[in-house]
Amino acid sequence: MKKWFMALMICLIFIGANHIVYAEQTMVQSTDKNGQITTYGELVSTMKLNGKEQNLNNMPGVIVDGKVMLPRYLAFKKIMGMKISHTSTTITLKTKEHTAEFTMGSTKALVDGEEVDLAIAPFSAKFVVTNENTMMLPAEDIAKIFGYEYSYDAVNQVVSFEREGGIELSYGGLSYYYKDEPIDLYVDGKEVDTAISGFFIDECDFVPAWRISKELGVKYSKSGKKITMTRGKYKVVFNIYKTNATVNGKAYTLDVAPTYIKDKENNVGAYMVPGKVVAEALGFGYEWNEEDYSSSFKKSEEYQIAIPLPEDCQDENYETNDDYFNNRFEIILDGNYSSFYKTNLVSNPYFAVDKVSVSTSNGKTKIILQTSEIKGYRLKEENGILYVKVGTPKEIYDKILVLDAGHGGTDPGAAGNGIYENNCTLNIVNAAKDYFDEDGSIKVYYTRTTNTQTNITSGSNGLNTSTSLRARTDLANKVDADLFISVHINSAGNTTARGTEVYYSANNNKKNSGGLSASKLAQMAYDSVVKAVGSSKRGVKTANFYVIRYTNMPAILIETAFISNKQDAEILKSDKKIDQIGKSIYDTVVSAFDKYPTGR
Repeated sequence: MKKWFMALMICLIFIGANHIVYAEQTMVQSTDKNGQITTYGELVSTMKLNGKEQNLNNMPGVIVDGKVMLPRYLAFKKIMGMKISHTSTTITLKTKEHTAEFTMGSTKALVDGEEVDLAIAPFSAKFVVTNENTMMLPAEDIAKIFGYEYSYDAVNQVVSFEREGGIELSYGGLSYYYKDEPIDLYVDGKEVDTAISGFFIDECDFVPAWRISKELGVKYSKSGKKITMTRGKYKVVFNIYKTNATVNGKAYTLDVAPTYIKDKENNVGAYMVPGKVVAEALGFGYEWNEEDYSSSFKKSEEYQIAIPLPEDCQDENYETNDDYFNNRFEIILDGNYSSFYKTNLVSNPYFAVDKVSVSTSNGKTKIILQTSEIKGYRLKEENGILYVKVGTPKEIYDKILVLDAGHGGTDPGAAGNGIYENNCTLNIVNAAKDYFDEDGSIKVYYTRTTNTQTNITSGSNGLNTSTSLRARTDLANKVDADLFISVHINSAGNTTARGTEVYYSANNNKKNSGGLSASKLAQMAYDSVVKAVGSSKRGVKTANFYVIRYTNMPAILIETAFISNKQDAEILKSDKKIDQIGKSIYDTVVSAFDKYPTGR
């Protein structure tokens, strides 16, 4: 009795659709439902995958009708890395390339939805030694389905699966045979040394997220199934195994989901993300070279928007308008090019602006870049393309001035001798604007260039004199200006009072990054403006006028002359003098930036 029991324990019992198979160390036996026993003399003890041997241990394969049958879990999941799912009668094997569904007892299988014939039907089995149930699958058929070269060495009881010239990967948990070259990664022309390369799969250039973040100097974090990559104001959030992402705060749908890829041969893996999306979202230059399978990132890339230009508009034959009060930038072309831009689209891949639109009217074409806040813009034309870099004003411009023409709108300011302060200050600022426009090296934001400016001057959008002052300081603080200059005209009950004086606030006299303080700027402006005006010298003074007290940069207020004085009024009525005063303000600003550079 004991001998019979021990013999039974060392056997493997395979329960087929119509038979039971007994496998000892040297033979296989099957018993059908009528009790007929058939003996098989071969077992498959070893499986070889791409030259690497794996011992099948206590779950060997068997030979049935001359065909190798292998246990589903050990052979196809654990060794070959396929994804397996099953019911009581079916089993499905899945890789990145193919899905195959088998049914017990059937010589028909579904491969990628199409029916194929099998040499032998799968059957259910039980290994008595391990007390495990499994399904035995036809090895040669599976090799053909999944693209392996198949062979069986009966002498050594070894079944082999081979694929040459590629890399065995695990792609998001699925087995995948990668036949192309791995992607070589470059940053600023230097090849990145990485344990696992990038891969070009499903027309997507996958790059290792952590490694490329490190090379690009990007902040990387992973929490659960989210990968976040941040570069200053730019941020992209990937959801692993999903195509929904967030790029700079906006929902974005990827063509292919980020995933985990493992090089099974070298036993190294990484979370992979689309390289082009990373570059575009974080503001890097990027080039995919299909000939040599390389992804090149450029950290020094500056230009994010590409605008094709009609031939007649090339070589800077266009105008621009920074409509910062409406948070938009316009490129204006002379002519109707609506047809041109239907086929030559403006590229905004970096989401640097919220919206790009093209409009035509009155023989002009406008390309409008719309944002949600004031931005800076830098242009570069190259090979018929106008490239635009977008950033905060300080990221774009190395010198920023806010120049304020006092009063305006429903607030005329002081009046006397037939003239009004709001008009005089505007005349002076517009005279200065001509010089700044010709220079072009200093970015100037004007609180107004006409009498009325929406959201700035009194009377617009419910503003009064007090809230108008706040709107002017808000503009200066929003653009983070380096300097603020407000132009005013003085008045006094004593009509003999005349001359120039410049104010700064003692409560706002800190030095800026270049070492310039409001008191120094006030003295520089006074020395220049007083010469241009040619009236009395009243000196530099302190006061807490709102616009110079609540700005976050060196700020001054120029009281140019007295509108109440007849002689000063004649100066303010003179176009020549107005031009000279405007130039004196321009000269002050140029000198201030020369002596106290911002360092940007």
